[in-house]
Amino acid sequence: MPVWQLRSQIGFGFPQRAGGHLQGDTDRIIVNPPPAENALPRAEVESLISGAVAAAEAAGIRGKAVTPFLLEQLARNSGGKTLQTNIALLVANARLAAGIAVAYSARKTGC
Repeated sequence: MPVWQLRSQIGFGFPQRAGGHLQGDTDRIIVNPPPAENALPRAEVESLISGAVAAAEAAGIRGKAVTPFLLEQLARNSGGKTLQTNIALLVANARLAAGIAVAYSARKTGC
């Protein structure tokens, strides 16, 4: 799967290959990191995740109960920092999605 790094929403809906635009409907995975001012150090996050996963396994948490359990553990063990990061990421993702929708609409309508 080709990977593109784009700096604006306009490009997300319309990546190009060397031979021109992609044809037809194509799935895209868009990865948006948390805003820098809300991001946590990688080592801290990895340590928090390892601890939360170990706690889930020790408690026998399975299935659809895993995600809420992990998020609660992460928030508690980080003093709420992961919750604040997730909220900031939610807002950033909404902004990005809106920008992509506007760019896509403008491209489709020729505006």
